[in-house]
Amino acid sequence: MKKISLIIFLITGTIFNTSFSQELKYDENGSPIVEINKDNQLQKASKAVSVWTNNLKTGKYHDVYSGLSPDNKAIYDSTEWIHAIENMMMPFGDLLERKEISKKFSKQIEGIEESGYYVTFKYICNYTNTLEHSEKIIMKQDHKRKWRVLLFSYDFYPKENYKE
Repeated sequence: MKKISLIIFLITGTIFNTSFSQELKYDENGSPIVEINKDNQLQKASKAVSVWTNNLKTGKYHDVYSGLSPDNKAIYDSTEWIHAIENMMMPFGDLLERKEISKKFSKQIEGIEESGYYVTFKYICNYTNTLEHSEKIIMKQDHKRKWRVLLFSYDFYPKENYKE
């Protein structure tokens, strides 16, 4: 009987302690405001985008597709997408350098209706067949809190040896 009462006491104490250990904040609609550690999320998103861009650089396009957000996978068939990204990347030539110039955490992205957690990365790149090459990657956190690529865009001027 003492063991049971001790267990009940410990469970009750744990529930009481965790339920009152944080003071919740509420928005104007009465919904709880969840504070997020932006630095931690930026770090996790940076790791995910690093893996994704490395797979892109090394031509592991199946893994690149795996790193896309569920939103993209719902739109694009893997075989078609892999073929398209291969054809898109080939004319750029070899990637000599990709340098991050900015990253920004946000809960809303202009042009995207759905709120969530996003990180926008901007890069300056040096490919053998392009000039003034810049890339932008928007990562979105999925329902399992994993960072996935929502958008990959680029801008550049072709060099003389650039061939589509």
